[in-house]
Amino acid sequence: AETIYTLVEVMSYHSKLPCFEAGVAGRLAGLRDRLFLNMPEEKVAVSIRSMVERSYDHFGTTKYDQFQVFSNGIAK
Repeated sequence: AETIYTLVEVMSYHSKLPCFEAGVAGRLAGLRDRLFLNMPEEKVAVSIRSMVERSYDHFGTTKYDQFQVFSNGIAK
């Protein structure tokens, strides 16, 4: 995760990419949060498990899976 963050940080330097137009600092802070880099390692597994449990059989997840089966033949 740290490597991904560092690569994005390097890419953002003087970048003209649309994703950085609103400001680099906010984007990088959001990425740090999404990669759990601001969280103690022992809490990361708990957070990820919670995310998986919330998404399992969730309406949106189920519909996305159905769309994938219909459009790409990808089954659960």
